[in-house]
This record gives sequence, C-alpha cells and structure tokens, in this order.
Amino acid sequence: MTNNTIDLNEIANNSNLEVSIRSEKGEDPKDARQRRLKDMVLFLTVIIMVLCAFAYCSYLVFTPQTSEDSRKWAMATLTSMISGLLGYVIGQKMPG
Repeated sequence: MTNNTIDLNEIANNSNLEVSIRSEKGEDPKDARQRRLKDMVLFLTVIIMVLCAFAYCSYLVFTPQTSEDSRKWAMATLTSMISGLLGYVIGQKMPG
C-alpha cells in the first residue's frame, strides 16, 4: 500500500515551483450587501427582544404590587440573562 500524504513544506521550498493561495469564492456585491442587511436586522431584532425582556423582568422585580411567584420568575430570568452575558464576556479571549 502506498503512502498518500503530501509534504506541503517540500513543495513550498522547491525553487522550481511557485506557490500561491487564492480564494475562488467571490460574492456578488449586491448579495453581500443583502446578506449584511439581513444579519443586521436579525441582530437588532434579537437585541431589542432581550432588552425588552430585561426591562420587563426588572419592572416585575422592583414593583411592590407584583406577586411573589412572578417576582421569583422574573428574578430567575434576570439571573439567567446576567449569567449568560457575564459568561460571554469572560469567555472572550483577552488581548495580550
């Protein structure tokens, strides 16, 4: 059985060869613009929904007329949202 591996270092160091890397996938500018717009709309929609949920839960926690069950539910939701945000921020690779 033959060895089917290729040593890329040997190919790159060969003086008789010229090695280049290029991307074959070119995205049409109109398609790229539409994709970026779609991503931005989705991102903003999610941000608005999360902020609304955070505001509503905060309102329930700090309003004296809120029932104890609703306050517990709102506090658990706020805790989950804050924990997720902190986990995301702390989990990011720190520069340096």
